[in-house]
Amino acid sequence: MHKGHGDSKSGSAVWESGNGQHTAKKCKVVHLTSVHGPLNMRIFHKECKSLTEGGYEVVLIAPDQQDRVVDGVHIKAIRKPKSRIVRMTLGAWRVYRKAVRQQAELYHFHDPELLSVGLLLRARGAKIIYDIHEDLPRTMAYKFYLPTWLRRLLVPVTEWLENAGAARLSALVVATPLLNTPGWDRVDNLGYIPRDRVADVLGRTRVGLVVIHPQPNYIRSRPTKLFEYMAAGVPVIASDFPDWRKIIDAARCGLLVPPEDPRAIATAMEYLLTHPEEAREMGLRGRQAVEGSYVWDVEKKTLLDLYDSLLTPKRSAELLVPAWRAPD
Repeated sequence: MHKGHGDSKSGSAVWESGNGQHTAKKCKVVHLTSVHGPLNMRIFHKECKSLTEGGYEVVLIAPDQQDRVVDGVHIKAIRKPKSRIVRMTLGAWRVYRKAVRQQAELYHFHDPELLSVGLLLRARGAKIIYDIHEDLPRTMAYKFYLPTWLRRLLVPVTEWLENAGAARLSALVVATPLLNTPGWDRVDNLGYIPRDRVADVLGRTRVGLVVIHPQPNYIRSRPTKLFEYMAAGVPVIASDFPDWRKIIDAARCGLLVPPEDPRAIATAMEYLLTHPEEAREMGLRGRQAVEGSYVWDVEKKTLLDLYDSLLTPKRSAELLVPAWRAPD
């Protein structure tokens, strides 16, 4: 059992860790986003709720209609900007002003455009975590609303800015249009599915497709849907990317295909549908792999360990490397 005591802007704090237990009383932490909704799966359901369960007082500043408390998380609403430019300028300023009012000891932001906010809060003495949802420089190549020459220029510029800014923070957490496509008329588009219905849909699913095209940002990502299929016992057909190959080969839970080859994808689908017993065994192995290595409870402990390490006074050294790699 380890205990640490310290005084913070939000009151005295007590940390305990032992036998996998973590508590932090009267210690406020604030999550910041100007892009994502307040009930985002990764930010709210996984990270914020896990921290609340771990004993932290959790505030989430996000675009919403009004302030409210959901599952113990205090959501502080900011006005949703009408344009991307307004969001990245005035929106970021609104996030900063609301964040300062919280007088928290630790802030955890989720959007590259809030890097300046993180640096300003860091200058005020707070601990700052940057949650990197995607490889920002690699995404520039397909931001088609920008001119080609500007996209090329922004790749090295954003990489330098992000690296330079991140080096001054306390810790990093690293993750990762079909309607006009031929054949779309043969697709049963379910649209947005509420979280409480996802399990029912996956329970009726025989094959899970994760055939994302090889954009630089996607190649290095770990999509949530891959692990959701595995957790539901659904065999997967996935893009043959190096990181994905390691996961699927190790678990023996599906087939890998060239994502831009429709015939290869169709062949893989036909194989799994005509070999139901083998597909069932793949699904079972995928579920076992998730329960053993990828379940959120494992990442939850890592997240709580990171917060404890940053907020325990006895540990002055800060983490300047990825704390963990979470599914996107």
